[in-house]
Amino acid sequence: EHKMLGGALYQSKLASIVKKLGYEVEIQDKATFEIKGVDKDLIKKASKRRMAIIEMQKQQGTSGAITAQYAALATRPEKEELSYQEKQALWRHDFGKKAINKMIVFSNQAIKQPTLTQEQIKQQDLEALKAVNSAVRHLSENEAVFKAIDIAREAIVGSLGKCLPHQIKQAINAKIEHAELLHAKTTEIKILNNKPRDVQKRAYTTPELIEKEKLSLKIMREGRNQIEPIVAKDLSLNRGDIFTKGQTKAAIEILTTKDRFINIQGFAGTG
Repeated sequence: EHKMLGGALYQSKLASIVKKLGYEVEIQDKATFEIKGVDKDLIKKASKRRMAIIEMQKQQGTSGAITAQYAALATRPEKEELSYQEKQALWRHDFGKKAINKMIVFSNQAIKQPTLTQEQIKQQDLEALKAVNSAVRHLSENEAVFKAIDIAREAIVGSLGKCLPHQIKQAINAKIEHAELLHAKTTEIKILNNKPRDVQKRAYTTPELIEKEKLSLKIMREGRNQIEPIVAKDLSLNRGDIFTKGQTKAAIEILTTKDRFINIQGFAGTG
């Protein structure tokens, strides 16, 4: 998760510099961007590693992020240290002297970033707040509690080139100060010393989500002992050949409960 946040931070800073220089950016999948107006064939020509990965996936008949990671490892060339002059020679060979000279001018402009006006900074602050609000809404769709790092990553990805990461942090802190984000706890299972351990993570929720949780608990309490069980309480499932103990216990609970609503908790993908 920190690796993904680091990538988002890098892309956010780079997109901000590009926009300061007067270019428009187009947001792509996976929290990346392209400069608007750049020829797609030129982008492909410059993205040799990406094209090699796509080609291997085509040959293997695979797709998706996981197989792309394996293809990236399989197609990775051995590291070869090149001097700056050698790199320039390769770039000139691939793209021509004129294009490389433009790249040098672009790099020099990036180093000398123009100073923002107070009005521009204020607009960036507003964009940061909008991005944080959007991130919280998106995370709230599936979770009642979410980690601070997830809010930051979602907000940064959703605002590439519109504001800077420190403004995202300020916007998150402002929502905490105004009690729009409330401190909570979440636990993750990590493998430490080859053993599963519960690890506490800093997390947040919202007043609206707390009210929804209260309503859910109220509905569950009102539904206790309100229905006839599907089968008798002395049900026995002798299917150890296909069910784990946990799955057997869950099935018996579902079939014999008198409650209108029950909660079954388990790991994703375990059935």
